[in-house]
Amino acid sequence: MRLISTLLFAFLSACSSTPNTWTKTPLTLQPESERPKLFFISEPTNTDGSPLDEIFYRAAANITQAIVESLGEDQKLVFVGSPLVFRRFQQELGLSKNEKFILISSQPYYWLQDLFEVYKTPKGETIFGVPYVNSEQLSAAQNIAKALNSRAVVIDAPSKKKSPPTKPGFETGEAVHGVVGGNIEKWTPQVGFVGLSDFQDREHALEFSELIFSPTDRREVLPTQWLYLGHIDEVVKPILFENINGSQCKITALIADPQKALDYILQHPNEFIHDPKNFENKKFKDILVFGDLCKNLKTEKCENMRWKHFTQSTYFKNEFKAVQQLISQELSETKKRISQTIHLASPCEIQWIEVPNLYLANLTPDHKIERRSARPLFPNLTNGLVVGNSYVVLDPGSRYLRNSLKKDLEGVHLKTRFVESGEALHNGGLSDGYIHCMTQVLR
Repeated sequence: MRLISTLLFAFLSACSSTPNTWTKTPLTLQPESERPKLFFISEPTNTDGSPLDEIFYRAAANITQAIVESLGEDQKLVFVGSPLVFRRFQQELGLSKNEKFILISSQPYYWLQDLFEVYKTPKGETIFGVPYVNSEQLSAAQNIAKALNSRAVVIDAPSKKKSPPTKPGFETGEAVHGVVGGNIEKWTPQVGFVGLSDFQDREHALEFSELIFSPTDRREVLPTQWLYLGHIDEVVKPILFENINGSQCKITALIADPQKALDYILQHPNEFIHDPKNFENKKFKDILVFGDLCKNLKTEKCENMRWKHFTQSTYFKNEFKAVQQLISQELSETKKRISQTIHLASPCEIQWIEVPNLYLANLTPDHKIERRSARPLFPNLTNGLVVGNSYVVLDPGSRYLRNSLKKDLEGVHLKTRFVESGEALHNGGLSDGYIHCMTQVLR
């Protein structure tokens, strides 16, 4: 087994060995424009440390293998968990002699984006910041940080909600889901974004952004409140940065586009809604949110359904189509805010790649998307990782979605690595969080 040595991480600044519970040091998120040096993935467990079902182990193993096989020369993958499970991964994946796959023996945490984000101080010190809602997990983050010659601290709550709720829920205004990784993203050294998620309002989100971005950074709040979790990484992802500090700066980014998917299914009525292979030993209504789709269609006979059976339904005509159009408007506003904020900070051009998806959501009486109600019909293709010269993302279970993304990424010279997740996807366990949510990066 390979434990991490201090020499391996000489790029980290030396820092105090005494961790703080609440940080008062000005911090700023590491920018996505910096090349990753370390990727992290956790042993699949519940938050209390108990093992998850074997199906989640297999999904984590598939993701691990895809990342390791895609790593660039200067990149490594850190496994957070027990030496026993690490050895099992090594043996089953043929990684026993792979020096790019290394262990930090620590309490695992499956959704690493929720455990910590990586920050820098004005002096360049690396800090692992734990969101206040997960402060009880500080020791786990401290163990990881210590192995990297760094330290972990808890990022305070915005003042409107100082005390973490005893049972984190989905009520608007709690700022539970909005403060964790996946909803807080810094694209360049000058620009950062926070999703509205479950913050009380835009001002509440901006107040929190002061804790995680430099005072000189430009910040904007993105309208993600319509999503079930409300995280930025569910709908948008920067994947390439060119000449980020120069006059010819260019950013390539993915953004979800339900209108693109809607146009496609209307033009291809005879295609299956979902890959037929996913029906093996599983009812269509048990896959992701397709159970809700079947209920809305008022039918139990969803197997082998083609798009024409769906688009001819009353539900499609009276509600579903309108939901896609309303969400498209929200995403157009997201694209507009990102572009304007980036342009105010630097002369960067943004090349947008629209990735298709469709959503189920509730409509309010005044014909708007009900807050926190939208969930994707397929895994979000924006929730992946750029590893080496590949984009690693969960297989969406749709030939159309795979081909669309693969073709678009070939145009920007990125390979696409689709990861099978098997039953972990089918039973809904990965229906709201995917590869980006399960991993973390140190740049």
